[in-house]
Amino acid sequence: AVAIRPAQASSGSAVLSTTANASSGVGTYPITVGAGTLSAANYDFANLVNDTLTVNKAHLTVTANPASRAYGAANPAFTAKVHAYKTSWVNPQPAIALAWSPQTSGFLGKIFPAGKTVILVDDGLATGASMQAAVHALRELKPRKIVVAVPVASREACETMAHVADQVVCVLTPERFYAVGQWYDNFSQTTDDEVRALLERAAQENATTHAAPTGDAQA
Repeated sequence: AVAIRPAQASSGSAVLSTTANASSGVGTYPITVGAGTLSAANYDFANLVNDTLTVNKAHLTVTANPASRAYGAANPAFTAKVHAYKTSWVNPQPAIALAWSPQTSGFLGKIFPAGKTVILVDDGLATGASMQAAVHALRELKPRKIVVAVPVASREACETMAHVADQVVCVLTPERFYAVGQWYDNFSQTTDDEVRALLERAAQENATTHAAPTGDAQA
């Protein structure tokens, strides 16, 4: 006697789907299975067993920024960067970096994204992959609304971003878009030191001014 396994006696493939998408938060979501194109001469596919997709929390890395002081002087305010990484990239890149001040326990001084409208800006969007990662990371901080604002972007990137952010502002969407730098007279790169200095200056300025009105935040 020869035992024939169902997997060997069938052809085609099942169809599987879930209600989760790239922006779905932490939790469990159903995986629904359908017979699809499966077929078999001696079997039917009456028993379709669904299962569960589990979305876990993404990892954040907190890195202290370097600091210095003169001998005998008081310690300066220490800051750190919070990075979210998308591990599926071949070369992981930071999805979002925010200035954190332990002295005020807040982002950029006393401005917290939770429950507020946050505007994410960039010099432009080609594919929009980095901005999508930034929006997904920011969602974890529970803002009321996320607005993406850029001066120039490809039409495809703006259309994709409309499904990720709550509002998208693209000033220019040229028909022939090859690169963001194509639309700048001066597209020189900003160094990490310049970015750190600007974030630290913003934190100091925000610490000495009034807090943003309820419902508003800056990023």
